[in-house]
Amino acid sequence: EVKGLGGGGFMSSFGFGSKKEKKVAVDLSPSPPDERTPEEVAEASGGVLTAEEVVHMRELFNETDADKSGHVDEKEFEGLVKKLCKEDKTPVPKHKDLLAAFKEADSDGGGAVCMEEFTSLYIKVKKGEVKGLGGGGFFSFG
Repeated sequence: EVKGLGGGGFMSSFGFGSKKEKKVAVDLSPSPPDERTPEEVAEASGGVLTAEEVVHMRELFNETDADKSGHVDEKEFEGLVKKLCKEDKTPVPKHKDLLAAFKEADSDGGGAVCMEEFTSLYIKVKKGEVKGLGGGGFFSFG
C-alpha cells in the first residue's frame, strides 16, 4: 500500500472519481414545426407579416431544409436568403451580413436556425432592424 494514493483523494485531485462530469445534451431530433397558424404568426408580428407571407416563407424554408431536420444550417440559410432576394429582385446581402444575420437568428446558439428563429429574424428584417439586411426589398414577397 502506498500512503497518500488511496481512497480517491489522489485521483480526485486530477478531476477523476469524486467530481461528476458535465454532459452537454445535444438534441438532434427534428424541430417540431411552428404550431401556430399563419394568421396567428401574422397577428403576433404586429402587422409586419401577412398570413400569405408566412405561408410562403414556410414553404421556402421547408424546400431549403435539405435533410428535413426542421433546421437550416449556415449554407442552407444563405441559399434561402439568396432565393428570397432573387424572387424579390433585390441584391443579395454581403456574406458578412448574412453570417451576422445567421448568428442573430440562431438565438439558442445551436448552429442551425429553426422555423421560429427564422420567423423572428424575418420580422426584424422587415422592420429594418438587422444591419445590412432589409427594410424595403429584402424579404418582401410582392
